[in-house]
Amino acid sequence: MRWEETAEPVPVCPLAALGEAVGLAGTLEAVAASSGAALTVVMPDGLRADVDRFLRGHAVEAGGLLLGRRFELGERAGSALVLVERFVPGRVFEGTGVSLALGTELWDDARPWIDGGLAVVGWVHSHPDLGAFFSGTDRRTQRAFFGQPWQFGLCVDPVRGEQAWFRGADSLPDGLQVVRV
Repeated sequence: MRWEETAEPVPVCPLAALGEAVGLAGTLEAVAASSGAALTVVMPDGLRADVDRFLRGHAVEAGGLLLGRRFELGERAGSALVLVERFVPGRVFEGTGVSLALGTELWDDARPWIDGGLAVVGWVHSHPDLGAFFSGTDRRTQRAFFGQPWQFGLCVDPVRGEQAWFRGADSLPDGLQVVRV
């Protein structure tokens, strides 16, 4: 028998389910923002505050996974919309001022929500006082673990108050729209 790694199929939710999650106003804002964007990320303010609080709490690089759902945009082929619904912080990690190694426990911590129907839609990590950008290592991580067109990476510099978002396997910095609800 030969081991073959296969990606778990990620369901695409109907757009009506987004309305149930963020309300009509949030849905309308997200759909309007997705016009012309290859990827629209809807991120609730409370969840973003949790991410920022976690990253600010560490003087070294820290990070975690972002879980949520993808939504159908109908006629907008080539466009994707994701709702971030859960932040799973890296509890076990080795961080320095310029590097981060997250422990495998992160994936175990995320498993209950993945088994419950959420998908890994992205990841986040910090560059404290270095600026928000993707290094070569960050790009390799993005390609290896978050390479679907509807997945993204977020880099935050909690000291300078900067953020940078990247989408897909090529860590593209453009074509990504963020909607905060």
